[in-house]
Amino acid sequence: MHDTFLFKKISDYLKNLCEEQNINKLTSLTVVVNHDSHVTEDTLMEELRVSIGEYLSDKVKIYVEHKQIEALTAIIYKVEGEN
Repeated sequence: MHDTFLFKKISDYLKNLCEEQNINKLTSLTVVVNHDSHVTEDTLMEELRVSIGEYLSDKVKIYVEHKQIEALTAIIYKVEGEN
């Protein structure tokens, strides 16, 4: 599944963002992916719980929008967190 690469890139980016901006817990996240991507709110939540669970609030809200963008690309549209 090609989305494995995309999951890793999203996770790595969010981890770096949290470290650089001193965000302890992400509370909300909106991501835009290609129409053909299999990334959904549920699959992204699963991946993030495993890869960067320490940075996720217990009540984190994750939204995934599918739009006509380049394949294997994600746009982190909105990130909210607390420190």
